[in-house]
This record gives sequence, structure tokens and C-alpha cells, in this order.
Amino acid sequence: MSMFNIGLSGLKSTQTGLEVTSNNIANSGTAGYKNNTAEFAAVYNGSKRGGVKVANVKEDFVTGGEIVRTGNALDIAIDGKGFFAISENGRTAYTQAGQFQLDNDLI
Repeated sequence: MSMFNIGLSGLKSTQTGLEVTSNNIANSGTAGYKNNTAEFAAVYNGSKRGGVKVANVKEDFVTGGEIVRTGNALDIAIDGKGFFAISENGRTAYTQAGQFQLDNDLI
């Protein structure tokens, strides 16, 4: 890998790391949001150094944090691993927090 590509791989990885950090900051006030962490890895080309890359963007499922009280008994969130499976316009979506309500058609 040429010296140019080594530097370029560093710039691309740094950009991805900054995007992950920016996303964490932008969503810091979002209920149920879990922080992400960019994990970096060295790239080797035989016996020569080849640069760096983002190996994984990992979601932080550490338990803890502040419980937000909304006054509605059906506003709930999952703390830790796990998701609510919801149906949205005929497709399944997943969330860790929601403002739920009873379905009058099922009662």
C-alpha cells in the first residue's frame, strides 16, 4: 500500500469516527438512544504497515441511566439489550422507547 493510501485510510477512518461522535451528540437528548463507538483496526499488507480502518461501529448497551417519567403509564423504554417489535404500515420495526397506546380494535 502506498504512503498516499495509508494517509487516505487514516483520513477516512477519522471521518467515520467523527460521524459516529456527531451522531451521539445529535441524539444525546433522544429517549432510548444508545451511544455508538467506532472501533479501529490496523491493516497489514504482508510485513508492511497498510494503514487503518474502522472495523466496527458498536452500539453501547450498558445498562443504567436516568428513567424519564412522562406521566403516561404506557410510555416505556428498555434499558439494556432488547427491543420492542412494532408494526408500522405493514412492516416490522424495532425500538427501545415509545409512546404506546391501547389498540381499541383488540380490546
